[in-house]
Amino acid sequence: ALTPRKLTCCAKSASNIMNALDSLPSALRYTHQALNLYRKANHPKGTAICMNYLGNVYDKLGDYEKSVGHYSHATRFVSKEPRLL
Repeated sequence: ALTPRKLTCCAKSASNIMNALDSLPSALRYTHQALNLYRKANHPKGTAICMNYLGNVYDKLGDYEKSVGHYSHATRFVSKEPRLL
């Protein structure tokens, strides 16, 4: 069965593949899907990882303001939950 955890992992993996292939619009779509699933599951580590991924994609797109915003958001998660490191 396709559990929420498996679905989230698939979305995160698809994001990584699309980012590596420079298919950045697809990378954004899959990362946002994974992020929404992690948020619904109240999974801070997954949320922080997705925020970091989004920062990477926006950086590649040259949208540095969004990139820094996502990196900052990921950092806030980690600072609240040091066990995430």
